[in-house]
Amino acid sequence: MGIINKLANLIYTPKVKAVASNLHADAFLSGEPIGIVGGLSTQLKLSYVYACLNILSNSISKLPFFIMSTKTAERAKDIYNARIKYLLSVAPNPMQTASQFHKLMELDRLVYGNAYAKVVYNNGTGLVESITRLENGTVQVLKQTNGTLVYQITTNKGKTNECKTKHAMYEIIHLRGMCFDGVLGQSVLSYAANITNTASLMDEYSRNFYLNGGRPTGAITVSADLSIQDKDNETTRKRKIEGIERVRKSWKDQHAGAVNAGIPTVLQNGMTYQSIPHIPPKDMVFIESKQMNVEDIARFFGIPLFKLQTGSQNYNANEQNAISFVVDTLNPIVIQYEQEYSYKLLQDKHLLDGYSVKGNLNNEMRGDIKSRTEFYTKMSQLGVFSINKILAYEDEPAIEHGDIHMVSLNYAPIDKYEEYWDKKIANGDLSTQSQTQQQNTQGDDVNANTQQ
Repeated sequence: MGIINKLANLIYTPKVKAVASNLHADAFLSGEPIGIVGGLSTQLKLSYVYACLNILSNSISKLPFFIMSTKTAERAKDIYNARIKYLLSVAPNPMQTASQFHKLMELDRLVYGNAYAKVVYNNGTGLVESITRLENGTVQVLKQTNGTLVYQITTNKGKTNECKTKHAMYEIIHLRGMCFDGVLGQSVLSYAANITNTASLMDEYSRNFYLNGGRPTGAITVSADLSIQDKDNETTRKRKIEGIERVRKSWKDQHAGAVNAGIPTVLQNGMTYQSIPHIPPKDMVFIESKQMNVEDIARFFGIPLFKLQTGSQNYNANEQNAISFVVDTLNPIVIQYEQEYSYKLLQDKHLLDGYSVKGNLNNEMRGDIKSRTEFYTKMSQLGVFSINKILAYEDEPAIEHGDIHMVSLNYAPIDKYEEYWDKKIANGDLSTQSQTQQQNTQGDDVNANTQQ
């Protein structure tokens, strides 16, 4: 019976439940951010948008995830949870490392508002075999009348062998951006579209300004008739337009761009050039506007300005801003990962035992050596941290007998205060202590007189 019980403990029941196909009420499909001019690729060319996405996704990608009991503060050691820890910290699937997987998931969450991953179970053991990221446009969320969600995945979309499969909630990890309907998240770039669109137009204006050799817009007047007369008036009009385009192209080829800068202009056939008044970049507060765009995008993403290499640089202020970034920006995101992973990956019995997936943000909170030393000293003196816990925070190996917690003997419970002093007086310790202090005082006076 012992062997049978051990084998039975190795077989786990997947959390996947049957999908009722007749309960679908509403369908939701996530895609590219809305309201963006020029497409997503245009926004990613803005350096500060790229930097914000890179900073947040890198912060998530380097986080270590582990499974821990909130009741005993012990890390899970059984086979099922060991497999989950391997998938979240080493390689969730054969194609990606954990760092690559988490970076892509966070980029999907930020850019598209939703990140999806499929959980694949082993039918024999019930263990999770892999976690595979899904492309955003291939997932449709179906809300059932009973309030649960079903995920429809389309493979080979648009091809003759297109296939649609439905999956229960427990099979799909779903991370959301800001969400108002409880189903789909919204992209940060959708909310920031006005700012990013303006910034893109400003970059395009700068580009065209320099492509035109820094020259303002002007008008070319031609005394000759550029049209070629024809019996058909419509043909005459078209040929006139072609003649105008030839003059414009010839002017652009000769004068636009840095290569043609400084080359003198030669006008012929009665041509004249007249500059059209325009607002110069300095009067448009061009630089200040670009700086405001950077600050606005930083607010949308919750990124401190010093991380974007802009704004005032002060060590103390930056240190506080870095802590604020972890607490106010990263921590809510990590909590979503922790809860989604715990809910979708752990067995119900593990959840009831208090186990959950945790992301370790301690590395992000590290200060300088002096600050860390003072913190560890206080925590160890209070008995909160053992030596091995401090070593774990510093990514150092544990030592033998290092799990013992120590406290100072100089402290006593406040309700034992009177009892403590009564015993001291009864045992004569108080008078002895007073004599010792008096002798020390006399000795100090003698030394002082000697020095004089």
